[in-house]
Amino acid sequence: MSRAPALRKVTLTAHVVSSVGWLGAVVGFLVLALAGPSSPNAQIVRAAYLESLWTVS
Repeated sequence: MSRAPALRKVTLTAHVVSSVGWLGAVVGFLVLALAGPSSPNAQIVRAAYLESLWTVS
């Protein structure tokens, strides 16, 4: 199933952009999940929890 070169380039670009965005969201969530609960400051824990809820939904 061949595609026109222009369509293939657009599809590949959309795929790479969405993959990098998804990877960034996962890394950000991981940072919040690891750093938030380990903090002694209650405000940081609360902020990390609220931000992770926003990230997931």
